[in-house]
Amino acid sequence: MNRKGLAFALGFLIGLAFLAQADTQDFTFVNNTGQPIVNLFLKPTDGKDWGEDILGVDVLEDGDSVSITFAGYDDCVWDLMANDKDENVYMIEDVDLCGTLSVTLTKDNKTE
Repeated sequence: MNRKGLAFALGFLIGLAFLAQADTQDFTFVNNTGQPIVNLFLKPTDGKDWGEDILGVDVLEDGDSVSITFAGYDDCVWDLMANDKDENVYMIEDVDLCGTLSVTLTKDNKTE
């Protein structure tokens, strides 16, 4: 392989590595609460405000999952809050999304 080809291949591989690290907070959210989840909110653990409802008008049925995709965030540690159809609140705090591929919500995450 000539030098130009080698430089191109090396640059291409570096670019792929950069893209692979981008949006490292992306994860799959799994509902194992026994109830449909109607709202899902995220915020950085050190943040004050919950973001918009990720599910929007959609409902995540028990046993179903959804892929959550991030863009433009540097934070790794996040809090998750969800509501079921009966307005019960579920919380998971201090989730390192940079080191997690899947987050499963269960009835044990229900707040009293």
